[in-house]
Amino acid sequence: MAGCNACGKELNKEANEIGSWCIDCIKNMSDTNTGNMEAKRDSVKKEKLLIMIFAAIGAVGGIIFGALMGYGAAEKVGSIIGGIWGLGGLGTGLGYFICGFVFGFKMARAEGKTFGEALKEVLLGGLFFIILGVFGGAIFFLILVLRRNKWIKKFDTIIASENAAIAELEGYTLGKETNMSDLSRKVRIIADNFELANDGVSLNDLKALKIAQ
Repeated sequence: MAGCNACGKELNKEANEIGSWCIDCIKNMSDTNTGNMEAKRDSVKKEKLLIMIFAAIGAVGGIIFGALMGYGAAEKVGSIIGGIWGLGGLGTGLGYFICGFVFGFKMARAEGKTFGEALKEVLLGGLFFIILGVFGGAIFFLILVLRRNKWIKKFDTIIASENAAIAELEGYTLGKETNMSDLSRKVRIIADNFELANDGVSLNDLKALKIAQ
């Protein structure tokens, strides 16, 4: 019998028939994958929530500002729409800046920049996104939120697929009739995902992660 590619333990008959890893290592790889993906997904959810909160605060401020600025009914409506667009967008940009501040600062420092240089670079980037938010308004908000919805959905799909594959694997070890070639393919996907996700998951990793289906 061959040895497990991960731990070196001799493979039993069931494991040997579906791949190059022992059953325990397959489960551990999937647990690592889903744990790291859940952590990144939850981080994206927090970013989305923060962006929405700041956008909402800005939009409320825009409504108040617009109501105070306009005189006639038509002018008030126009002012309110403009206020929501501008201040809501400003809030969106500010929320986005806050979400990325720590990561951007760490990246700049990792590139060898001094504390002051890193801070300046991150603040200038934040100013750019705030200005972009003011002019981009609702469009900028929708782009940010819809992108995060897409990422969250893909994370959920991959996590669910790996959980289903592990449930199928457990059924197989208990003697349940299984499509061996299909299960073997799913195990290889879990192993491929592990190569990307074992030390944490980035959004760049998400592009390459596969659905075990």
